[in-house]
Amino acid sequence: MTDNDLWPLLISARARREIAEAHEWWKVHRDKAPQALQEELRETFELLLQTPQIGILVPTRKQKFMRRIFLPRTRYYVYYRNTAPGIEILALWHSSRRPPRGL
Repeated sequence: MTDNDLWPLLISARARREIAEAHEWWKVHRDKAPQALQEELRETFELLLQTPQIGILVPTRKQKFMRRIFLPRTRYYVYYRNTAPGIEILALWHSSRRPPRGL
């Protein structure tokens, strides 16, 4: 699969920053599976493009509709919106943290 296959997937600047930070942390602290987060994100992005309604609805202050999906292997949440014709990734947040603000 190439990045072109994920074309209708838009990743916000905030989510890009959070993904980059999580990747760096993961590589340093999870030496037995340094690519696990990257692999799980890719699988999740593919799943969201096929079935965008799979995530649960979550309350938000700024967005009318937002969903999240749990990544069980790495214990992160991906927050996103279905913005037909694609998916907009809003944030990546570890499940041990309080829900993100400002979405």
